[in-house]
Amino acid sequence: MPTFTDDVVVNDANNGTQVVANGTAPGNGGGVRVQKAGTDVGVAAVSGAIKGTSEAHLMVQATSGRKVLLAANGSTTEHMTVHTDGSVGIGTSAPSQKLDVAGHIAVSNNSAHYSRNTAGFLVPVPFVDNTNTMYVGSDNPLGVNSLILGSGQPMIFRVSSAERARLDIFGNLGVGVNVPREKLDVDGGLLVKGPEPWFDVRAFGASPAIPDNAPLIQAAINAVPASGGTVFFPAGQSYPCQTSISLDGKTNIRLLGGRSGEDTSTALNVALPPTLLYKGTGTHFISMKSAFAITMTGITVRYDNVGFTGDLIQCGHAPAADSSYLRFEHCSFSGWGPLEQHGNNARSLIYLDYAILSSITDCWFGYAQVAIFGRDPLHYSNVIQVNRCTFNYQKTASIKNAGDSWSIVSCGFETGFNPSNTSAYTQDLSCTARAFTWIGNWFGDIAGNSASTWVSAKVAGMHFAGNYFENPAGVTTLRLTDSFGAHISGNHLQGGTAIALAGVAMNGISIMGNQFFSVVSAVTNTGIITPNSGAAYGNAGLANQTW
Repeated sequence: MPTFTDDVVVNDANNGTQVVANGTAPGNGGGVRVQKAGTDVGVAAVSGAIKGTSEAHLMVQATSGRKVLLAANGSTTEHMTVHTDGSVGIGTSAPSQKLDVAGHIAVSNNSAHYSRNTAGFLVPVPFVDNTNTMYVGSDNPLGVNSLILGSGQPMIFRVSSAERARLDIFGNLGVGVNVPREKLDVDGGLLVKGPEPWFDVRAFGASPAIPDNAPLIQAAINAVPASGGTVFFPAGQSYPCQTSISLDGKTNIRLLGGRSGEDTSTALNVALPPTLLYKGTGTHFISMKSAFAITMTGITVRYDNVGFTGDLIQCGHAPAADSSYLRFEHCSFSGWGPLEQHGNNARSLIYLDYAILSSITDCWFGYAQVAIFGRDPLHYSNVIQVNRCTFNYQKTASIKNAGDSWSIVSCGFETGFNPSNTSAYTQDLSCTARAFTWIGNWFGDIAGNSASTWVSAKVAGMHFAGNYFENPAGVTTLRLTDSFGAHISGNHLQGGTAIALAGVAMNGISIMGNQFFSVVSAVTNTGIITPNSGAAYGNAGLANQTW
């Protein structure tokens, strides 16, 4: 066999000349063998020549311990490497995976693209496939970012190996729920900011570590434009305030407290609402005079200074417009600390003088002289709704001096454990509550206040229905003085005197369909009622009668 020490060049003008290595028997196929200093480094041959079979495929084989390198365009740097362990590298000479690509991968016919992340694994970048396909960016034929999964498959989002959210095949999104029942099903708190401007008090420097946060909270309130916005208080934070906060003349502002899930980076109990804690002794803490469309949601407002004798929240004229469309929702109002030993000296928690068309819903009221104070006897407070609220430990009364068209619905009154004669409602006889409604309220735990009266009013038009009373002996349930036009029906009355009628010129009193249960006296009439203008019919425990 001839041996050449120089290049062997085969020329043919017709490109017909070839170097042919031909073999026909298994194991004896011809091939091109490559050596260095007489040592084989590889062979290109018919595969049967290497594998000992009759297969007729081209096979390139590197000898033991050697790699196969491919380079193009005259480059001395390999473009493709087959490593000794069988790994293939494209653009890298040291593949770390079975296929290691330094760069993007494009798969024609819908152009799927992948890139290498910091961990060295392939991740999808904009690609398109017409079946089980993710569309991202400009490759999306629809022209928008999309994510399309195979038929019948939900999309599951996992963080730290735990499922956090799921979009099912019906388009329902569950957050913390793996079987969402509605279009949005959330297990936990839901914070919806909405389109309006958003002002987090922390951005204005408010902090539990600051002795007086009132000026900082005031700055957040003042930043809200005339078109409205939200002032946000994160959950679990308590903001001490030495001075007052003013919403006088403000419009369309929502004071919003965060709930569970907010500010979880802190060690605070984020399940608790935020607290505005007044430590001063002024005439009021928060003023809403002439305010319009102010909403307070999910905030605790308290005071802890025994020297505070004013109103925690006050309404009124500044200078002349009514406070209107105020809403208090899911809030708590109370004294705190030593005040829980009945040193609750604040005149009221919410003072609604000159307030109209406003509501208080799902709130709790604690220690104070009066929880909700309506009107000054010479002023007005009209169209006020108090719904699903709870009242505890007021020193004088839970509610005082309603105006026109007040409704108290589905509230709970537990005013007991005070040494004084606490009432659920009381009224200065120099003013009259007109079109007054009490429906579906619960009254109990007045033990120790045997001389008390639950509801003492002077009314012109009253509907008192569906209320339940637990009274000890001596407690009067309902006392009407100088009143007319009162309909009392469907109540459960228990204890001392159920209904006391007093005063002069009373008429239009109807008592119908009530349950008088274990009462000492069902009805007492110590006043003067216009003849034939009062009647009791169809009551359990009370005979029919007229006055």
